[in-house]
Amino acid sequence: MLKFSPDAFQEWSGSGLVVFVDIVGFSKLAVGKQSRMVSQMKTRAVDPVLKDLRKNNRIIILPTGDGLMACFPLYLDSKEEEIRRQHLTFLAALLHWAENPTKENDSCLLRIGM
Repeated sequence: MLKFSPDAFQEWSGSGLVVFVDIVGFSKLAVGKQSRMVSQMKTRAVDPVLKDLRKNNRIIILPTGDGLMACFPLYLDSKEEEIRRQHLTFLAALLHWAENPTKENDSCLLRIGM
């Protein structure tokens, strides 16, 4: 389960980059497959890339049922280039996950909004 950490707002400058991710056709899948897809997305794309940011309360991630919302806040000590790099690395990991099927999941389409 993706969790929200209220501590992520400490020293936040009030601006940032928000990403919404939606698995296309999610509601048409069997419930078990829905759960596996969200779990796989978290395990293969979210956790490896955003683990350090989450550990240091530098990102806000909220589950949306068929995807997630990730906010990359700009903190008072943030470097814009670093935020951009983390954001692009996250997007690349999501696309790699979606395009590379496993035994558990077929490839899927994602809607990504920023």
